[in-house]
Amino acid sequence: CNLFICHTPGPGGNYAVHRAHDLYQHNVAFFHTHNLGIAYSGNAAGTIHVSANFGWLGGTKWVDYTTNIEKLRQYVHGVGIGYMNEQGDVHLQAVPFVKGKCVIEGKEIQL
Repeated sequence: CNLFICHTPGPGGNYAVHRAHDLYQHNVAFFHTHNLGIAYSGNAAGTIHVSANFGWLGGTKWVDYTTNIEKLRQYVHGVGIGYMNEQGDVHLQAVPFVKGKCVIEGKEIQL
């Protein structure tokens, strides 16, 4: 397996993307925490791995279990793009939505 994809690798919070890397010690993408983040780090063998949390696509007006400030801070609109070459090398990119727009492969897209 070159990439683990899961809903949640463990506790959420600001450091979830780093905790996922520490847990898997491998490439992992997850979606539970609603944040958008990506982290790269190596291991003792010199292999680079990526951990990615690919954001939130929903509307926060339906979220009724947290405060408005937490919604604004934690619910980051975004998606992720992944590529895997023939050798199985994994490349992940976080794509944030900023003021209703994102940039994918150099093209600005209005949502």
